[in-house]
Amino acid sequence: MSYDIKRSVSLYSYQDEYYNNQLNIAKQYGIDDEVAWANNNIGLLLLHLRNLEFANIYLQEAKELAEQIGDDYMLQYVYSNIGWYKLEMEEYDSSVCYFNMALDIRMKPPVDNIDVAASYRDLGNVYFAQHSYAEAKYYYGLSNTWVDTITSDMSAAINVNMAHIYIDENKPDSALYCAHKAVGCARRFVDRMVLRD
Repeated sequence: MSYDIKRSVSLYSYQDEYYNNQLNIAKQYGIDDEVAWANNNIGLLLLHLRNLEFANIYLQEAKELAEQIGDDYMLQYVYSNIGWYKLEMEEYDSSVCYFNMALDIRMKPPVDNIDVAASYRDLGNVYFAQHSYAEAKYYYGLSNTWVDTITSDMSAAINVNMAHIYIDENKPDSALYCAHKAVGCARRFVDRMVLRD
């Protein structure tokens, strides 16, 4: 196990401890919105760890509470994370539904460009996973219109996927162009995963 892997596992362990403390304290004092946030955070952490079964349990609890409370700010993140879970489970239609639910909330004023861009990126990822490249490119393009690709790390992973699309389409020059853009962005934001890809 390399140092970076040990370090990331250690960081996840700390996050797990903090989020569980948040959940226990929130339950103890009956603070429903914090219980929902804690469930969402633990679900997201479990998604990163690819523990999908337990991620879904926490995310569903977060969803039920967030819907009861009627907190759109929280719901946009919960819906987005459930969309990611559905994508990992290859439940593509359901994934699109949840990502669109998050997007609908994110389009309400005041609009946060980064969150809207993330929703379009997520939708692009669903179509990328299905090899529906025209749709993937469409949503990736929308994502890039909502963020400044110089100051946002979001475009790095998008450009990696775009490079893969162009490779499959036998367009090596376009693939190389996207790969160079991904590397430049990944270097600015020190994103080793994108650099590896």
